[in-house]
Amino acid sequence: EGRLGLGVRTSMGVREEVWEVLAVNKFDSTRKRMSVLVRSPPELGSIPMLLCKGADSAMLDPTVVKDPSHIVGGNEDAKTISARGKAVEDSVENDYDIDSNLSLQSHLGEFAREGLRTLVLGVRILSESECSDWLDEYQEAATSIKNRDEL
Repeated sequence: EGRLGLGVRTSMGVREEVWEVLAVNKFDSTRKRMSVLVRSPPELGSIPMLLCKGADSAMLDPTVVKDPSHIVGGNEDAKTISARGKAVEDSVENDYDIDSNLSLQSHLGEFAREGLRTLVLGVRILSESECSDWLDEYQEAATSIKNRDEL
C-alpha cells in the first residue's frame, strides 16, 4: 500500500501522474489472477478502479464475469464502446453480449492452438461504496487465519 508514480506520454510531452495503490491481491495458483485496487490522481477525478489480470480460464469464468456486456474487444475505440453501451441499455433483446464473448473465446482458442499463452486484463470503475466494501472484504480476508481463500 502506498503511492505509485506512473509516467504518461501525451501529445505535449511527458506528464507524471501519481496513482494511489489502495490494495494488492497477489497472484496465487488457486485464483489464477491478480487484482490491484487503485485511485486515479485528483486531476482525473480520484476514481477508484479495480485492475485485474489473469489466465483466461479464471478471468472469463461465469462467477467472475456476471455481465458479459462489459467485455470490450481490443479493436474498439472510445466512441464505439460508448455507443455500444448506449445501444445495450436501449435494447431489450441484444445478442451482442453473446457474440462478444464467443468472439473473444474464439480468438483465445486460436492463440492456444498456436501455442501462445494469453492473459486477460480487466478494469472496473467502482463507486465509493463499492470501493469501501471491497476494501472491507480484502481487510477481513487479509487478517483471517481460517478460510482465507473463501473470503
